[in-house]
Amino acid sequence: MELSTYIVYFGLMIFVVTLGVLAQKQYIWGDKLRTNKRQIAYMLLAMAVSLAFVSAIRFQVGVDWEGYVESYNNLRFLGSDRSILEVWEFGFSMINRFFSYLDMGYQWMFFVVAIVGWLAYLKAIPVLVLPLALYFTFTGEVYFWSNNAVRQFVAAAFLLYSFQFIYERNIIKYSLSIFIGTLFHISVILFLPLYYVCAKFPKNKYFYPIVVVSSFIIGQTKIYITLLSFVESQFLNLASFLGYAGYFSRLQDVQLPEAGLGFYWIVLTNLIVVIVIPWSKSKLLPLHPYLAAFTIGVVLFNLLYVSHFVGRITSSLLIFKPMLLAYTFKLVPNHALGLWYKGFLIFGYCLILITAIEKGSHQCCPYNWML
Repeated sequence: MELSTYIVYFGLMIFVVTLGVLAQKQYIWGDKLRTNKRQIAYMLLAMAVSLAFVSAIRFQVGVDWEGYVESYNNLRFLGSDRSILEVWEFGFSMINRFFSYLDMGYQWMFFVVAIVGWLAYLKAIPVLVLPLALYFTFTGEVYFWSNNAVRQFVAAAFLLYSFQFIYERNIIKYSLSIFIGTLFHISVILFLPLYYVCAKFPKNKYFYPIVVVSSFIIGQTKIYITLLSFVESQFLNLASFLGYAGYFSRLQDVQLPEAGLGFYWIVLTNLIVVIVIPWSKSKLLPLHPYLAAFTIGVVLFNLLYVSHFVGRITSSLLIFKPMLLAYTFKLVPNHALGLWYKGFLIFGYCLILITAIEKGSHQCCPYNWML
């Protein structure tokens, strides 16, 4: 892979993580009077702008990207495009219309859409775990995914933002956040019931690892192939409503894929999250809704990970993972075993990022500048 690709991605990651550390230093736990909220806001904005800027000026980001560019250019130069005017959600459509009306390049459209998503994402993560969460956002490939799943990332970011209101039991703010997400991708409306589901989710520390391990075992048998075939054959109307009907024309016969080390790394780190957080002696009740939603996403991933349709929807739930991984660092003590664990996770995820770059995960690489 070209050196410029590593410079861009590792440079961007180091930059935003450094800003995260500086923002963290502006926050004094337990002493809100000394918290410099204005400085933190400036740093969050700088992070969002830098992340969105690199996304916007990339060229050939993936199949989804090509479709967005083609539709935008049709609207800009021909005055009409069916996807933007009739299919795509209101928020995304209005941003396209605004910049096409001003006769500006598609990079501006991508930049503004990305900034909306990253502001919601960064605002949703507590400052105390922000640096580590940003590290896992990159090394866990969330950033690469956001460049390709443009609309869905914004919706998922608002889903993440909305979960603070489950603990506060404020259904109005929760629903409003979900509604804003639907302006970019309608699929996020499926998660509206999570307000009630996650609040009532079991708090038993044995429940989480048991249900995750059980779903993984079932998912590795041929039983789930039948389930997957049923899902993809019965939910055509739902897929059409969510804008995924086109995927069914490209579906092949469902087969159990050969899983590589990357797959088992995801499985292992998912298991780590559902063990460390609920088994911690710290009182982290505000994390319970996030952990519940993440566990639901993990179970669906374990059972249906080869489904393009289901995977597209459940990937929104896995956006909780970087923040939850960051919390495991806070919860694991700095004794010998704890330091080994932290080093293992940092080093392992760094290798995952390098592998993702080398293999062009989410069609991320090489880094092509805009033309």
